[in-house]
Amino acid sequence: MNYRFSDQLDLAKLQEFYDGDPRLASGVFEAFVQETVTALPDLDQLYLSGDLAEFKRLVHKIKPGFLYVGLTALYGKLSDLEILCEKANDVTDVAGPFKDVQGRLGEEITWVENELKKLKEFEALPS
Repeated sequence: MNYRFSDQLDLAKLQEFYDGDPRLASGVFEAFVQETVTALPDLDQLYLSGDLAEFKRLVHKIKPGFLYVGLTALYGKLSDLEILCEKANDVTDVAGPFKDVQGRLGEEITWVENELKKLKEFEALPS
């Protein structure tokens, strides 16, 4: 049986990374949910506290995970945000792009969580 990723995700990128191996994908998706998703409140807090250096560091740290779960557009926005942070004097200088990222996170994280659930169900099927 072949596994098919949801169309909301970047199918070409996921095929490139996992080559149809749902077990490998499941492990990466699970790590993303456990590590990256749980770091998002910290990102909000760093922004609110005005700590631009730590905010940029965390953006840099979490950014690759978005690529590995097929959220390539959001990965691109985080890359742009990271570059803006390098030029910024204050977190308010990145307010617009960060709000754009925040606006997309809820829906797109749900896509990943739903995909992880599908991957787990697929793994549980008899071979």
